[in-house]
Amino acid sequence: MSHSEIVATHNGMGWTSVVPNQITCEWLDYIRESQEHPLRVLDIGAGFGVATIPALKGGARVIANDIETSHLDAIRKEASDLGYEDHLESVVGRFPGDLAFTGLDSIHCSNVPSFPPWRGDRCRSHTHAFVAEKRRQGLHSGRHDLRRTH
Repeated sequence: MSHSEIVATHNGMGWTSVVPNQITCEWLDYIRESQEHPLRVLDIGAGFGVATIPALKGGARVIANDIETSHLDAIRKEASDLGYEDHLESVVGRFPGDLAFTGLDSIHCSNVPSFPPWRGDRCRSHTHAFVAEKRRQGLHSGRHDLRRTH
């Protein structure tokens, strides 16, 4: 990844990429290729919308989540400029504790565990607990996302 592809976050907690990584690309492929439209998806750690905006363009209804309000404001503005404001919901909150959603078709969470307060075993523990809870709610674990089984 080149330096031009990395942008500092507004809250100073880290960085985000303006170019989709492999996980994000596979998630976006899933959205585009899905026979179920519109999908209802959650983008955890949405940053400046590197996954959210293409997901909207792919026909999904997106819940963008981030801990920084100004990131979500930027996403809302871009979605509005593109005519997708009715397909976007934004939620300020921390992963995993502040998130409680039902009826999701897929969850995208890429690069989020790299930043405080989640590191190492604590991060894995929170992520496994979050995935286990989503499975109990009727989602199963795909390679990089959680998908409904029915």
